[in-house]
Amino acid sequence: MQNSMEVSNILEVGQCLQGSVDQIIDAGVYVKLDKNRGFIRQSELTVKTINHPSDVVQMNEKVEVIVINPNQGNDGQLPTLRLKSKHDEWGNRVKEKYQENSKHPGTVTNVDSEHGTFVEFEKGITGLIHHSNMPDSGEPKKDEEIDVIISRINYEEERLALSLP
Repeated sequence: MQNSMEVSNILEVGQCLQGSVDQIIDAGVYVKLDKNRGFIRQSELTVKTINHPSDVVQMNEKVEVIVINPNQGNDGQLPTLRLKSKHDEWGNRVKEKYQENSKHPGTVTNVDSEHGTFVEFEKGITGLIHHSNMPDSGEPKKDEEIDVIISRINYEEERLALSLP
């Protein structure tokens, strides 16, 4: 049997695979990919709020997954996956309601000293204002309601790049 590092060497970000759920824990779901395993974090199962991963998938259920991180290092970590239906749901919701260069209200959910300010438009749809796009007057505060412009939409990685108007 191949170890997870050997599996990772053949996986690519964005690759779509078939698998089956072989373990459900509070933090997420382990998926059997042929003779190997990957892991789906709870947040990568659905854009909806759930209490437990078993609200979305069941043991031995056949699932279609997307590789987020093949984990090609020597740390022994399993490949990180996303449930494809979650990816499709995110993309459909964004296409339906949001376009590049459009202005939207949102709530600051986190101000990260390394990355920037995270703004949520609705549950499961969050974007990032990178530090380089912040005015000299300072960053918004957590829980502050602000208007932002969607600068770029990356459907593959489920990311929204934001800027202030």
